[in-house]
Amino acid sequence: MPPLFFYNEAMEKEIKEKSYYQNKPFFDYSRPKGKKNELKIKEWDYYEIVSDDDTFVINITFSRLGLSTLVSLSYVDRINNKSSIAKAFKVIAKNRTLLAENSEQEYYATFANEDLTVSVVKKGIKAQIIANAPALPLQDGKKGILLDIVIYDEAEESINTYKSDEEGKKVFFNEKRGPLKCEGTIRRDLEIKPLKGCALINRLRGLFFRESVRLWGAIVDEDYMLCLSKDDENANAIVHGGKAFKLENVNFTVPQIKEKEEWIIKDQAGRLSLTFSPLLQNNSDGRSRLISYRKNQIFGLFNGYVKIEEKEIEIKNKFAFLEESKIRW
Repeated sequence: MPPLFFYNEAMEKEIKEKSYYQNKPFFDYSRPKGKKNELKIKEWDYYEIVSDDDTFVINITFSRLGLSTLVSLSYVDRINNKSSIAKAFKVIAKNRTLLAENSEQEYYATFANEDLTVSVVKKGIKAQIIANAPALPLQDGKKGILLDIVIYDEAEESINTYKSDEEGKKVFFNEKRGPLKCEGTIRRDLEIKPLKGCALINRLRGLFFRESVRLWGAIVDEDYMLCLSKDDENANAIVHGGKAFKLENVNFTVPQIKEKEEWIIKDQAGRLSLTFSPLLQNNSDGRSRLISYRKNQIFGLFNGYVKIEEKEIEIKNKFAFLEESKIRW
């Protein structure tokens, strides 16, 4: 049986040569048992769907945060450069969301309130997502989204990282899969249209740190998926032609006003050079006495290039995001 979370052998060699205890390959995840772990568990599936005509981006987050559950859907309008978001958050969820423990596991998960219903069914390489936000206001005067889409997860390799504290007691892994094909239908207000595009899946699993801060981003295209991370150097990588290629020593020049000023992202070897020009914010949060969660997602235009082997991939006015998330429990 192949590893449940597959990664490039060259990446394994590079990661093993690192001296950092918190970064090493991770193949499988088994949900921690026991009542004392209930508050510490973090399980998170993030789906991003980019339409073929580049007119909109849809983000769906399905997460378990200890005893709480947070589900959100955002619709990013590329024509008007504005976003709308709906969410369902429950502090104490009796039937807590149980997402898959690995990439091969089949599962069904659903969660709802009056503003948002999201259901995910995974069987084989297919993940069907049905989402309904009936009152979501859209920028063109329409109201409501009903989404029925299938994502085909045929990725040969994915980008995987693993982190732990020094004792190895608090651990979590992160897996990013893409670029993936997707198709289905989208109803905006009373208008129903076919939907085709590309997608990525970002999974996190494990035990909470007391406070977790992540700054990451991703560009997904029909030909490649480029992932960027300021706080986890092993998460900087690109998947192209079914193969994963790691990017070393990536530096982020973060402006004082993140939402308005240009970012610069480069590596020391000259394989990666990007500028990021922000256009809009897409924020969500959830708060209780036990847990606080905030996501500041900034969409904008990436320009530059990535070099892999003998090939240079030009990135020109590519609409994608950088995100800073903070979780405290």
